Amino acid sequence: MDASPCQKGSHVKIQVARTVYKLYDCDPQRLGSPASVWRLLREVTRESWKTRLGDSVSGLPGGGISGFVRLREMHISIHTWPLKRYAEISFSLSNSQSLPENIDLFFTNWLGAAWIQTLNPSRSSPFAEDALVQRA
Repeated sequence: MDASPCQKGSHVKIQVARTVYKLYDCDPQRLGSPASVWRLLREVTRESWKTRLGDSVSGLPGGGISGFVRLREMHISIHTWPLKRYAEISFSLSNSQSLPENIDLFFTNWLGAAWIQTLNPSRSSPFAEDALVQRA
């Protein structure tokens, strides 16, 4: 029988790529609408929606929205602050997944942002193997 990746002595290397989009001077009405945020998450994951494992969109104090979609190969979160006209969207992709081309333009148009900052603090966990072995 094959060893499970979580069994002691197994070696699993986990690669995680993370990209964060910070959107400034957005349309506050779009930032404050749970339906708009839900449609944004649905649209951006349209190609991968069939692998959706869970999702949530909820209002925050002060009129902001927090949303999350977990797909088999990635997860996406969005947090909006209508009073500050600001939103932050974060993607965590595992292994060989990549983001669609021009996705920053898609977000800018959808939220009516004046400008966007993209951060790519990609990382791989140097402790992934050890963590799996220790838990087994």
